[in-house]
Amino acid sequence: MQHLFSDFRHGLRWFRRHSGFALGAAATLALGIAAATAAFAAVDAVLWRPLPYQDSRQLVAVFESDLTWGGARNPTSPANFVSWSESSQALGQWTAAHPWEPVLTGRGPAQPLQGLKATAQLFDLLGVEAALGRPYDPQTVGQDARVVVLSHGLWSDLFAADPQVLGTSMRLDGEDYRIAAVMPEGFAFPPFWARGARFWVPLPLSPQERARRGARFLRTFARLREGHTIEEARREMDALGDRLRREFPHDNRNIEVVVESLQEPVVENVRPALTALAGAVALILLIAAANTTALLLVKGAARRQELALRRSLGATGRRLLRQLLCESLLIALAAGLAGTVLGLAGGGLLLGYAPDLPRLGEIGLSWRSVLFAAVLSLLCGLLLGGLSALQAANRSRLSGMRGTTISRRQSRFQGGLVAAQIALALALVAGAGALLQSFANLLHLDPGLKADGLLCLQLSFPPRLGGEEPGAADRQRALMEEVAQALSGQPGVESTGFINHLHIGGDLWGMGLFPSPARGADEEEIRASVRVATPSFFTASRLTPLRGRLFDGSERPDGRRLAVVNRALARSLGGPEQAVGRRLRLGDHNDDPVVEVIGVVADVPQYDLTREVRPEIYLPYAHNPYSWFAKTWLLARIPSARPEEAAPAVRARLQEVDPNLAVGTVRSFRGLMSDNITTPRFLALLLSCLSGLALVLAMAGLYGLLAYSEGRRRRETGLRMALGATPSRILKGVMGKSLLLAGVGSLAGLLLAWLLAGYLRGVLVGVEPFSASTLLPAAATLLVCALLASLRPAWRASRVDPARTLSEES
Repeated sequence: MQHLFSDFRHGLRWFRRHSGFALGAAATLALGIAAATAAFAAVDAVLWRPLPYQDSRQLVAVFESDLTWGGARNPTSPANFVSWSESSQALGQWTAAHPWEPVLTGRGPAQPLQGLKATAQLFDLLGVEAALGRPYDPQTVGQDARVVVLSHGLWSDLFAADPQVLGTSMRLDGEDYRIAAVMPEGFAFPPFWARGARFWVPLPLSPQERARRGARFLRTFARLREGHTIEEARREMDALGDRLRREFPHDNRNIEVVVESLQEPVVENVRPALTALAGAVALILLIAAANTTALLLVKGAARRQELALRRSLGATGRRLLRQLLCESLLIALAAGLAGTVLGLAGGGLLLGYAPDLPRLGEIGLSWRSVLFAAVLSLLCGLLLGGLSALQAANRSRLSGMRGTTISRRQSRFQGGLVAAQIALALALVAGAGALLQSFANLLHLDPGLKADGLLCLQLSFPPRLGGEEPGAADRQRALMEEVAQALSGQPGVESTGFINHLHIGGDLWGMGLFPSPARGADEEEIRASVRVATPSFFTASRLTPLRGRLFDGSERPDGRRLAVVNRALARSLGGPEQAVGRRLRLGDHNDDPVVEVIGVVADVPQYDLTREVRPEIYLPYAHNPYSWFAKTWLLARIPSARPEEAAPAVRARLQEVDPNLAVGTVRSFRGLMSDNITTPRFLALLLSCLSGLALVLAMAGLYGLLAYSEGRRRRETGLRMALGATPSRILKGVMGKSLLLAGVGSLAGLLLAWLLAGYLRGVLVGVEPFSASTLLPAAATLLVCALLASLRPAWRASRVDPARTLSEES
């Protein structure tokens, strides 16, 4: 132990004497550790860390998978939920929920809020205590209870974090709800799907609702009972699904039950991106480590005389190895400290540009991140420093005393390290190129609607207009006509239209259609998304018919029911020509509405720009059978490059029409499209920055090798020039060596890129990962950069004065 302390003291003195070299090596390694620490913090928080609920690994989400619709995570009906919860032996504490977005009134202008209606077992299931009060539970919630639990953020925004808020009321959709509790800061539920929920209210299911088996709108959650596994729960729910299909074939045909860990739907969509990020950062760390190793090898060669002298004076190889390891560990520890601070600070800075990823707020400083950085630093010090220490300490005393010329083996090893850096950098540059091409493809995807000059506002109907009461649809339509008339005289507003669910940035609501008015035994169901629109929607969006015609305003509630379909649905009906005139039944009961197709329009991307467009049907608001939709989107065509500038005037006009008309999201359609591709944009930007860093590190390593090599060979170069070698030949020789290393590294990098192609396939659009269009430009970039990195060493070598060099060495 005494010798170890002595070695560290000696290492500290060496660190101070060679501070420039030591800090340079530490800075190089720190960049790799910083990137690795930031990536680990993100991956750990999002993918690995348990959800912030009690025994969260025991929580599951239970979905329906509709084989005809293709969705693996669909909601279920109240009756199916009751059957599941009453029959399951492996799962307990069942909870059902669905989003609720009421209008808050009585506290300034009407505003929409996002919340969740959930059965009374919710907070027992999660096991999270409130910061204030007590959340509702089965013992305190009755059938008609009107209580609300606030999130910490909503409590702060609406009530200025007033601790006396318990027992007071807030008016939601025209009814008073008593505030029962405030949840702790950071609490959120659900962690996927309706992640914007800021309050929770009870969802009492009446006997009539509990018997509804066809209406699917509930998301369900449960906890594994003690002694049961998720595989047992899956087998049990599979059997229960089979039983329900036999007992209720009308409502459960083609329906399977899916049981997943609650964490899986949270992270599934971001796992490919985070995996690609982790892989990129691993390559950065390898490049930084190789660079640091090369620096230590160079320093070891320069110290060969010193080490040989110490060997001749009695120092053992083991003692020299320990001494050099201590010096390497000091460099690694300095790099680890700087890298941890830089990684966590840089990660926090990047979060400001990050998209709305799940669990984003949980990414930050944690003991796990610090421990990871410490272990990584220690491993780098042992592995990388030990390699250079062994190479230097094992030199014979005689060879060390003869001089400091670099050996052929060491030269090849250092060249191999540089080639490896180039290979890793090429893989990253190619990946960044593929992501940039993918992002460019997203920017050029056809949104279906004419996006320029289109302002989109999400409106929440006043409470008196919602629900399924008789006449609700007529009252909603009257308000929309009043709004359209008021905005028709607004300066700059060319046209307006309404649609219940906007395509991009809106929602996707589906149902079964049947291509015959009367139900048949072998009738084929067509699953389609349904949108309700006014005739002016097609005018404002510039969506024109491919066949037939569109709604023209002559539709009446008591008139012939009409519909417009997209091209995807028309293909299911035999093509656009055959689709016009067809009659479709909206649902699988004989008394469901029957509509006649009058036109076909182009496919418009649904929900996001990358998913395959599904069959879709448009119904006129005059025949709206879904008056319980509490929201609609207002589209205003404004001939301006920045339609958002007209938003304040439009808002003011809406308030004049009805003060209780709440306005939520206000964005241009271009803005909604931009919001839809924030994750690909961020990933492309991030990998571009990482590939740039890799390129700089690799070129720095190449420059350092050439500069050091030519410096050590200065006498040889002078002798060659004295014997007749021209400066141009010397210049070509150095640059040729650079191109040889870059060429070898590029070939290895192409192979590495091909092996890593699968990690990016899940996040690319319209680009084959690491195809010729990305690999060849990346290789060309590396070769050009290698030439640039060799220019200064080659120029200095070609300017050597033979007479002066030989006289200095004599």
